[in-house]
Amino acid sequence: MYRINKNIFIALFLTFSFSMHVKCKSPSSHGPADNIDRATPSATFAIISDPHMLAPQLLSADPAAHPVSDRKLLAESHAIFSAITEKLLADPVDILLIPGDLTKDGERISHECVAEFLFKLESVGTKVFVIPGNHDINNPHSFTYATNTPTRTPTVSASEFVRIYSNFGYAEAIESDTTSLSYIAEPIDGIYILALDACRYNENTTKSIVGGKFSQETLIWIEDRLEEARNAGKVVIGMMHHGLIEHFTGQSMFFTDYLVKDWRDIGARFAEKGMTLVCTGHFHAQDIIKLDTDDGFLFDMETGSSITYPCPYRLMTLTDGITLNIDVRYVEEIDYDTGPLSFADYARKELYNAISTDLGPTLLGTFSFAPDAIEAIMPHLQVAVAAHFTGDEKMTEEIRTFIDSLKVNSGFYQKLMAQYLEQLYTDNPPPDNRLIINLLTGAVEQF
Repeated sequence: MYRINKNIFIALFLTFSFSMHVKCKSPSSHGPADNIDRATPSATFAIISDPHMLAPQLLSADPAAHPVSDRKLLAESHAIFSAITEKLLADPVDILLIPGDLTKDGERISHECVAEFLFKLESVGTKVFVIPGNHDINNPHSFTYATNTPTRTPTVSASEFVRIYSNFGYAEAIESDTTSLSYIAEPIDGIYILALDACRYNENTTKSIVGGKFSQETLIWIEDRLEEARNAGKVVIGMMHHGLIEHFTGQSMFFTDYLVKDWRDIGARFAEKGMTLVCTGHFHAQDIIKLDTDDGFLFDMETGSSITYPCPYRLMTLTDGITLNIDVRYVEEIDYDTGPLSFADYARKELYNAISTDLGPTLLGTFSFAPDAIEAIMPHLQVAVAAHFTGDEKMTEEIRTFIDSLKVNSGFYQKLMAQYLEQLYTDNPPPDNRLIINLLTGAVEQF
């Protein structure tokens, strides 16, 4: 889970008293291509985010030797990707987007394993497009766990990433950025896929850089492509790993690495240039947020990780270049021993265990919570985090009553926890999972 230090927890109390910076307003009157003949293509899409593949060859036969994880089902990652692949082979889409973190930690063999699945999907006519995440390139934490102790295994360079995924975006690119792995492709007449690389793998040394930023050269390249697309009346579907809009109050302050650097300015600039949708990942939560500016609008559609409960992937249908119908599917069954539990219950249990293991000692040590207080709080914290990862969060009366009791009858840190729980359930519009977006006006319908 995300680490919460003492200063952050105190600041959360102050920050969460303010409303979200970016809220969904009335539909913008600024279309992405005003006064220009706009293409009217139709297509179906799938989005798989943060699959974090750990190739089976890198795992020990002894589950006790598997890597300890925070919220990721790493040992199950191959079976999960296989299950999604089978669904998409049975009912193919036109375009599959994967916005980064294809592997656990950039293991070359894990990348090659992902590529094998992607070749299968392209064999039934699906056009696949990928972009790297912070885990994928020049990663110093690339290990095999098949030995008695974790041992380094080769990672990949940027050029090797392009070679492995040549058929999944890079060979199809009509233009590529020279200072990043960003590219633009037109898989269907009238639809541009603008894949944006803000990862900082060139700075990796003894640790992997989590945060993202665009160089000035890359920003100019992106804006030039957006201008060309608008002038040509193309529909632009953006894709990048890091978030482009703040998804909840305090994210930019306390989870800085999950938003691209200068996100507020860059989001506004992209909206002004006509980008209306960017598909992101990284935070492992299902959430959609809308930015409205004087010159346009932009939806940041974050997709949860396929290996973190509830293990989602998205399906979309674009009609006539305007209407985007967005739906969600969940991994329901995998070829892996989950014991007596269904896969959904197994994944939820693993997430709950990770929350307890990670945050329990923090509450006990750093914040001096009594053991009985932790025992009372932990089930509500587990449910709240799972609700945020699932999206379209709704607070039950039981949780509302518990939060109110923390506010009234507890000490300072318990009151902070009440604020934290409350904000996990604060879901700003639009809906996160099932909705229809008009890419011309920004209007939203829920279904």
